[in-house]
Amino acid sequence: MATITNKELSGMDDILNQEHLLVQKFNHYAQGTDDPKLKQQFEQIAAKHQKHFDTIMGLMK
Repeated sequence: MATITNKELSGMDDILNQEHLLVQKFNHYAQGTDDPKLKQQFEQIAAKHQKHFDTIMGLMK
């Protein structure tokens, strides 16, 4: 396995933080709306970003 540089690791950390923030934001938006279609869209977007987060974490193990 190739060695990851500190700069690459820092970049991955930034990406993980961004994905985590997006999950939190879209879950918050989903909780804040009464429109069922909008709620579903926000939940789907949050799930997509959670999948991104999980995939990146899996690559880093």
